[in-house]
Amino acid sequence: MITIDGGTGKVLHNGINITPSLMIDSFCINAQATSAATPVTSWQRLTGTGNSSFLNDGAYNTGMSLSSGVFTFPQTGRYLIIWSIGFTITGNDSGIGFNLQTCTDGSTFASITNLDIGDGAGGCHDHLSHQHVVNITDTSNQKVQFATASMGNATLKGGTSQVYGQCVFLRLADN
Repeated sequence: MITIDGGTGKVLHNGINITPSLMIDSFCINAQATSAATPVTSWQRLTGTGNSSFLNDGAYNTGMSLSSGVFTFPQTGRYLIIWSIGFTITGNDSGIGFNLQTCTDGSTFASITNLDIGDGAGGCHDHLSHQHVVNITDTSNQKVQFATASMGNATLKGGTSQVYGQCVFLRLADN
């Protein structure tokens, strides 16, 4: 059954809003890193200049807040987070990691995903990608960040000439 809520303007199907306020925002790694970091702080919003100019038409790439590597959501809802990261491994390093971390109290983060790569000999390039859905019910306290681990003989790829790694936030639905 489809109904239109005249007070809110929502179109509901069996009580679920099928016309939620959508949001797309994306960030890239703007500098290389050679040591583990919690959180990763070298993010910058894709601004629509240079090679990424086709990504931003002014209606997208807004919404998320970023401060010292911590991402804050603009409104409650269900979000799909997609990320991809590149590493160069130069020597024996078997535990290079890149994890999504969340918190529910505004400051105490824990990893909820785990991406690991490694190489016994070195001299290789790896690229990792992953995705996760979060249900944000409290924009003041529920936040996310990314963390790297190990990196004794590895470099997290980053720079401004092209997108080496990025994360994308998509608001899919209301709670």
